[in-house]
Amino acid sequence: MVGAIQFIMGTFRLGSLVNYVSHAVIVGFTAGAGIIIAMGQLNNLLGVKLPDGHLSSIGKVIACFENIGTTNLVALGLGLFTIAVILLCRRINKNLPGALLGIIFSVMLVMLFDLEKYGLKMAGDIPQAIPPLSMPNFSLSAITDLASGSIVIAIIGLVEAVAISKAIASRTLQKLIRIRSSLDKV
Repeated sequence: MVGAIQFIMGTFRLGSLVNYVSHAVIVGFTAGAGIIIAMGQLNNLLGVKLPDGHLSSIGKVIACFENIGTTNLVALGLGLFTIAVILLCRRINKNLPGALLGIIFSVMLVMLFDLEKYGLKMAGDIPQAIPPLSMPNFSLSAITDLASGSIVIAIIGLVEAVAISKAIASRTLQKLIRIRSSLDKV
């Protein structure tokens, strides 16, 4: 549904509406998304088990602090090691893939020292076969349930693409141009 909405937005040239969104809003949106992602991953960094059920990002943070005594020090150490590798790679050379190297080194540590026995959550067995193809559910109830979320995700994707384009253009001192199509003449 997100792809269809983005296709419709592109067909009707609605991407230019993003030009009316200020730079401060885009920066705020991007920073807010980063904070929400970090809050949602705090329990994984600390190795704290959250209660069952859906929790908001703030609920996850509160639950982490309520259960701070059950922090898995091995998980915390591994998470801090990964963050240190990422920061060190940035300091050495900005072109190094720090996140990828951090994950690779962390996986190597887990395998080398058999850290799974200390309560680290592992991915488990990965299926070797490709899942069978199936038709998606095109019922009216499913479409109405997913419509609002799909519109939001489509708009966020558009704003994100424009934000990235503007950031790259400002760093490289280039100007963003509008690509014209044969639809502009109609």
